[in-house]
Amino acid sequence: MTATYAILGATGSTGSSILTYLLGRDDTRIKVYVRSRAKLLKAFPNLDENKKVQIFEGSIEDIEVISACVRDTKAVFSTVAINENVPHMRVAQHTAHCVVAALSTNRIAEPSSKVPTVVVLSAGSVNPEVLDPQLPKFAHWLFVSGALNYLNDDLKHAEAYYQLHKAWLPFVFAHPANIVKDVARGFELSTTKYSMALSYADLGVAMVRMADEGEWVGKAVTIKSNDEKAIKQELADLVPLIKGLYAHYFTKFWTLGRKMGAL
Repeated sequence: MTATYAILGATGSTGSSILTYLLGRDDTRIKVYVRSRAKLLKAFPNLDENKKVQIFEGSIEDIEVISACVRDTKAVFSTVAINENVPHMRVAQHTAHCVVAALSTNRIAEPSSKVPTVVVLSAGSVNPEVLDPQLPKFAHWLFVSGALNYLNDDLKHAEAYYQLHKAWLPFVFAHPANIVKDVARGFELSTTKYSMALSYADLGVAMVRMADEGEWVGKAVTIKSNDEKAIKQELADLVPLIKGLYAHYFTKFWTLGRKMGAL
């Protein structure tokens, strides 16, 4: 039986990985939301000619566009995000509000229709029960409480907003580790096992499995790589953490540098 999925934010690394995986499945139709159709087609040439794909372009605040994108789907992958520790950021919260508003609109229009499962890209750094036992206290203080503090606050508030609607809205929170560009290594879904590094290729497949396997609804799901030691990490992967530390400890200078275009 053909299943329809919606991807919100398909030009990002995670959204692109999900799209790549779903394009390879025969039993799938895909509804894709992007802010820029041109950017999507640059990454996926001729995608607009694929009969299994429907593209929606616009602002995440355009509830009519988002409602149409998520309507009549099995699952919605919310991957709109920025991989940066920006002071007072609200990207995840804003996206959560727009997604819930769109689903609410569809629910009011068609009360008998089934609400799709929303698989939300979050982060393992907001999951202390799993992360803390594996991370030295100094590293936790340096990165989780420092380099990722604004990002984590945004994600926590977004998750809390989804939780407010759990009576009618099925959701799954994806809690990956540090995500890098690497080949697929295989993985295991869990709520207790965690890898400190994971490839985008594995994350894309993992989020689809979270949607397809009903056991994960309402849970924060971690992803353990089958071959973490083989995952290739570059020095460039540390840049967001270094910039995040600067934003946390030198917020005023970071803000000034941002305005000047230096950051």
